[in-house]
Amino acid sequence: MATLQISDESALRIHQTAERLGLSDEGLVMEAVLHMEEQRSIEPEFTDAQIARFKESVAQLDRGEVVTSEQIDARFEAFFQRQASR
Repeated sequence: MATLQISDESALRIHQTAERLGLSDEGLVMEAVLHMEEQRSIEPEFTDAQIARFKESVAQLDRGEVVTSEQIDARFEAFFQRQASR
């Protein structure tokens, strides 16, 4: 058996949710833990290629190689204007 210390607010939220679902407080916590374990077991790991792309993206940000949302909006606007004039 384990004992956890949580805030009164958290304990109340757990109790209210458990009550709505027809579970005991402990039952709700166990369901949540089992759900999280299940989700973690089905989430794919990142591939080496994905990690490399992520690191390169961070490096680009560090170098200041960014495009602002205003620049993106302007590019889309120009694209849509070209499409409309065809």
